[in-house]
Amino acid sequence: MKRLLALLVLMGLAIQAGAQVDGPPQHDPSAPDMWFGVNFSGSTNWPPEWDNFFGNGRYFRYSLSGSGFPLIITNRFEFEVVSPAMAQDAWLLEKEEDGSFITITNLNLTGGPDTYYFGQAWNLTTNQIHSLIAGNWYAQVDYADSNCVGNLTPQGWQGPFVGFPVAFGLHSLWGFYAISQNNRTAKVIFDGSHCEDEFYLPIQCVWSAQAAGSPAPFTITNLMTTNIFDIGDHTGTLQLSDGVVGSSPNDIYFEAITAGQAVDMLIQALPVNGISSKNRQAMVKILSSAALAFNRGQMIQGCAQLETYKRFTQTMHLDSLTTTQLLEPAQEIIATFIEDRR
Repeated sequence: MKRLLALLVLMGLAIQAGAQVDGPPQHDPSAPDMWFGVNFSGSTNWPPEWDNFFGNGRYFRYSLSGSGFPLIITNRFEFEVVSPAMAQDAWLLEKEEDGSFITITNLNLTGGPDTYYFGQAWNLTTNQIHSLIAGNWYAQVDYADSNCVGNLTPQGWQGPFVGFPVAFGLHSLWGFYAISQNNRTAKVIFDGSHCEDEFYLPIQCVWSAQAAGSPAPFTITNLMTTNIFDIGDHTGTLQLSDGVVGSSPNDIYFEAITAGQAVDMLIQALPVNGISSKNRQAMVKILSSAALAFNRGQMIQGCAQLETYKRFTQTMHLDSLTTTQLLEPAQEIIATFIEDRR
């Protein structure tokens, strides 16, 4: 089922921003990133006919610090075998390309006597993580009359995870908007370089969206892609895969608007209280001139009017927070025309 992700709306300030996602999938640092089961039945040497003879493992990329934050990367792996009888020895093994096995670690007796537990926990190397999730690890338990082997099989996992930001060229003008430079189309860069894979594997990003002039949504498999969108509402879809596990599709909503529309938003957001009626009228007049210039395609003149608005606002000697709230949206619009966003 497709997971619909809403964009975070920044409160008060308009700052340079990429589209953020708020919603599933979210990483749970207290839960394993992958967990494993071991079924010893059907191995080369049959085990005793016990119902309560099994193994399980848990891989955690992160551990919580004493206070819960920050998260600490540990790549911790915990494994145990549960047995109703005492074993002579137990190991974790890695299967080599030629079919032979090498010992990874011995499993220590950690509990008994009614039920016996053999376990070990340590921090994995990147190569060990790759071998583990590729299905190359086995558990072996040696009894007096049988030698039991079982494969560590993934039972569930987390990730890969969407990272922030996932798009550039968007401005947080009380929502997320791509501002057009020509009143017809706007550029948006979809960026998956901040996405995270819990197993240190390369992430493949599959982007889908309806680009300008396209009769159907495009699909591109790249970490990053730049696209042009018509004025209006849009949905970009991102799906991640590392070749072993994948995520559900994640939708990213944004709107492409003209610079004139962006200025109109700024006018509507001007505070009613805190500035005099006279000053507010003057600000509206300047901004209306900027919007009119932008709507006529006179982008240089529109930016010049916004610079006039900024100078006028600075002469009002307001508190720093109010001044920032009034100036940053204007600078965002100007930056559309004078900066290479990426």
